[in-house]
Amino acid sequence: MRVEPFSLLSSDEIDDRRRQLRRQRGLHRLRNGARFVVLAAFTVGAIALIRQPGWTLRDASAIQVSGNRWLPDDTVRNLLDLNYPQSLLRLDPNELAQHLSTSETIAEARVYRELVPPSLKVWVQERQPVAIAYPPNTPVVSGARTVAGRHQFADHLGLIDASGQWMTYNDYVDRPKMPPLPTLTTVGNYDDYKTRWSEVYAEISRSSVQIAQIDWRDPSNVILSTEIGAVHLGPVGSRLPEQMIALDRLRNLPQQIGADRILYIDLSDPRAPYVQVPPS
Repeated sequence: MRVEPFSLLSSDEIDDRRRQLRRQRGLHRLRNGARFVVLAAFTVGAIALIRQPGWTLRDASAIQVSGNRWLPDDTVRNLLDLNYPQSLLRLDPNELAQHLSTSETIAEARVYRELVPPSLKVWVQERQPVAIAYPPNTPVVSGARTVAGRHQFADHLGLIDASGQWMTYNDYVDRPKMPPLPTLTTVGNYDDYKTRWSEVYAEISRSSVQIAQIDWRDPSNVILSTEIGAVHLGPVGSRLPEQMIALDRLRNLPQQIGADRILYIDLSDPRAPYVQVPPS
């Protein structure tokens, strides 16, 4: 196969190539310069926009609160912990929502920016307490469950939601629109049962037998106060679902043997329930 030799470029062609390369380099520099000018203009414009008074929250009245049922609007605004005046565009809605969710009383929060007119929209869902928590040394049996009794021990009480989140009792009951307090009470050291609370509450809330109190003071024998009498569970563990099923099966026990004859029901072994009655 024959290969033709490379032809040599003339001086005119070489000069033409050089002129083309210079033009290309010039266009490249021109494009880069244009990009820089546009970026600089955008940056200057953004900074000027942020500094415009129209994009500034002057005070808390520019924050619109929704979703709350008993927590006052001003309380939600204060929980945002903003300093005024505040640039609207410098605020991070996700960070603000996460900050609100760290509050004892707020379970979920969403925050949105509104540019026209400049404002913040805040939606919150409050925590719903499901139990009143008493410390181990509170005399729950001797009147502390009454309104007067709770007032006397209020500084030591707490409220717990279904997930196990603790709420300060006084902060909750001092709200003017608060919903009714839960009827379920717990007594014991909260640190001893907080990791298991959500699991335990989910089980007892499904029971057809009304449960008024969970006594955790002795972790080796958790005691339920129920409508059919005291129920001893032993240590709370993997058998709890079986124990709740066994409790539901015993709901008619007072009619069968008489409520006054039930000292307590032992469900530590749910397959072999034991009823302690007074000696004959």
